[in-house]
Amino acid sequence: MIIIIMNLKFVNRKSEKRFLEDSYKKGGLQVIVIYGRRRVGKTELIKEFIKDKDAIYLLADQRGTAKNLERFAKQLQEFFSLPPLKIDSFEDAFKIVVGKVKKKKLIVVIDEFSYLIEKDHALASVFQFSIDEILKKTNIFLILCGSSIGMMERSVLSYKSPLYGRRTGQIRLKPIEFKDLKSFFPKYSMRELVEAYGILGGIPAYLKLFDPNVDVFKNIEDTFFIKEHLFYQEPEIILKEELREPKVYFNLLEAMAKGRTKLTDISNLAGINAKDAGSYLNTLMELDLVERIYPITEKKPKSKKTIYFIKDNFFVFWFRFILGNRERIERGQPEVLLEEIKKEFQMHISKIFEKVCMEFLWTKQSFPFTKIGKWWSRENEIDLVALNKQTREILFAECKWQDKKVDERVIKNLIEKSKLVDWNKNKRKERFALFSRSGFTGACLDFCKKNRVMVFDIDSLEEIFKGDQKGNG
Repeated sequence: MIIIIMNLKFVNRKSEKRFLEDSYKKGGLQVIVIYGRRRVGKTELIKEFIKDKDAIYLLADQRGTAKNLERFAKQLQEFFSLPPLKIDSFEDAFKIVVGKVKKKKLIVVIDEFSYLIEKDHALASVFQFSIDEILKKTNIFLILCGSSIGMMERSVLSYKSPLYGRRTGQIRLKPIEFKDLKSFFPKYSMRELVEAYGILGGIPAYLKLFDPNVDVFKNIEDTFFIKEHLFYQEPEIILKEELREPKVYFNLLEAMAKGRTKLTDISNLAGINAKDAGSYLNTLMELDLVERIYPITEKKPKSKKTIYFIKDNFFVFWFRFILGNRERIERGQPEVLLEEIKKEFQMHISKIFEKVCMEFLWTKQSFPFTKIGKWWSRENEIDLVALNKQTREILFAECKWQDKKVDERVIKNLIEKSKLVDWNKNKRKERFALFSRSGFTGACLDFCKKNRVMVFDIDSLEEIFKGDQKGNG
């Protein structure tokens, strides 16, 4: 029996799909763990991989082991054309599978495996026994997939897990990169792509819900401003599903969306004890919603220099512009809200532009650096600093998302700030770069040419990203 599952638009994921296909060609038992945050495209990747292959697919739910076994039994019954089955354990289910397929190749997918092990901690040991004693001499291709990153890492991948050492591969699926947004919005300019990225991030499920034929503000009206639309309550629903105290996490995320970055400032605005806030933020980091960063040159990260950001662009936009304004939407005043969003929108996108420039540097780096990030000290900050420890090369970059052209003061200021960065000061090779949405003044271009400073306006970025897409097929 061949399972053919129709999916929506499947974009990129070339390396992940190639890994799955290469693993599928191998003989013997394969156990692949796939995990990543909700809506990131795990199920779409799996469906794309298993189409036109023999596969049994179970989407687990939160009703516990017994109910999911009933559904798994029905899947086996239909797949093997068997009479109704009564299965008491996953061991019995896998025995039926092995008995029917013998040495043939078969894919077995347990999607949302994290739901199963969250409700029944013993199931990790059950699957360990099944892999070690029932499946070990077969050609079964077992995929265990989950959306709870922390649960999958603790209960499936960690050294303490009964399943440790059983996997033959793992994929942590991350949001798609900025360069892949053109596949969703072929008519958008580079500026519009950055704006869309600043609203939706790289979550395919969200990108599919924007109309590629209208601008971002019309899309905001048609999605975020509609009470029945997925976007209207999406972060709220995700946090309620994943967390026991969603209100606390709401307050923390809202504080970060309002620009608070230090632990004490975040906790104060959120009304939470700073000692407790750290553990809550760790949980949000496990969900891939928040990131903790230090100045890129720090050898031993110090708590005083630690800052926190919302990692997910969609969550930043929702908490900054939608959460506190839903009453206006409810009262039918979207026009007023849209005008307010427009006033603050470019400031919001300026931070997103730094992420785009960072991706550009990773993609088209002028030297093979090993680290890239922000640098700051007291009142001084540099948008991007890239390091290569082996060659002692360092790149300093500023990213300007503004209406006016960048003048030579920006690069001169960057050069001055670079002198404050205490990293291989007497032995390093320095490079400088400027990124600008609106281009550069003649004086700035002359200075940069004389001092070998790399400059990239939005048009050149568009051409380079296009070239990268062609290069990746």
